[in-house]
Amino acid sequence: TIQLLLTIVIGFWAYNSPAFKTIFVNIPMIIILSVVLMALSCFIACAVDTFRKFALPLFIAFTLVFALLIGIAICGYRSKIILMAAGITFLLVVDLTIYACKYFNIALGVTKTDLTGIGPYLMVFCLVLLIFGIVCIFWRDPIVQLIYSCISALLFSVYLIFDTQLVLGKGQYSYTLDDSYLAAIQRTLT
Repeated sequence: TIQLLLTIVIGFWAYNSPAFKTIFVNIPMIIILSVVLMALSCFIACAVDTFRKFALPLFIAFTLVFALLIGIAICGYRSKIILMAAGITFLLVVDLTIYACKYFNIALGVTKTDLTGIGPYLMVFCLVLLIFGIVCIFWRDPIVQLIYSCISALLFSVYLIFDTQLVLGKGQYSYTLDDSYLAAIQRTLT
């Protein structure tokens, strides 16, 4: 949630600041930030033990680079709809996090849904969505694209609950304490 809040702050800065556009909105900077993000992602995926030793600085770097790239994307649009979407996303993340925490009865009520065991099914659904997305590239019907968008939002909402419950660690499967930064990055990518 802090990562999303940082992204909203940088997005607001990018939307309102000519200095941001001067510094960051150019092809070399976009390439540099993209390469850094890909390198950090590969490093995190391939060198988990080394990542655990330097988790906080790498976590901060990943979050900052990711937020800067989102800020650059926001600069491509002169509409407040982008900031509204970021705010709505923030509220959705907070609400889904509260729902995920309810399973563990953390003073929020009781929900009897443990989603930590559905990872393989989510992956299959994600692959089906990918194939449907490829079909949508060639089938340019607004209704089909709306259906694709709704299914995507639903899938990644469930992914968010799944990741949150893995982080909390009281379900069927969980992250260890050493993997907390890795889990936070996984939630960001969801």
